[in-house]
Amino acid sequence: MSRAVNNSVKYNFVEQLVQSGYQFAYVLWKLIRRYFVFRTHGAQTVVLKEKNILLVKACYRDTYCFPGGYVKRGEEPLSAAQRELEEEAGVLVLESQLKFVEKFSAKCHKAVCEDSIFEVVLDRDALVYPVPDGKETVEARFFSISEIRNLDLDSNVKKYLEIRKLF
Repeated sequence: MSRAVNNSVKYNFVEQLVQSGYQFAYVLWKLIRRYFVFRTHGAQTVVLKEKNILLVKACYRDTYCFPGGYVKRGEEPLSAAQRELEEEAGVLVLESQLKFVEKFSAKCHKAVCEDSIFEVVLDRDALVYPVPDGKETVEARFFSISEIRNLDLDSNVKKYLEIRKLF
């Protein structure tokens, strides 16, 4: 007698296991930043479409942020911004579409975190449908400025909105 296996249950278990791994790694990372001195380099992309901004939410954070992540060794921030945008939100853009905006720096306990912020403005007619990866990123969508005001936001999102006088 054979048993039928529900693939969605199996997938949900694997998905939850991967998300638990991200959550554990994030807690460990916060502890490391608290006790060791070092510098990190990240890249984030602000995606604007009409008056909406793309934000993502990671499974291990309570705040919404721009798609982005760490710059790999030997990688340029521009390439990292493009790669992370695709990985976290499923949005493909050319490097030539990304415009450098600013470098944000913050002290995270003993670590110094530097993020290069890039911006891409999409045409009104652009067919862009963000899709979270389902592992690290659990939500990816465009928000209006009025919706953003009601969200818990990452510090880089707040800085960007203040600089652009949108907040």
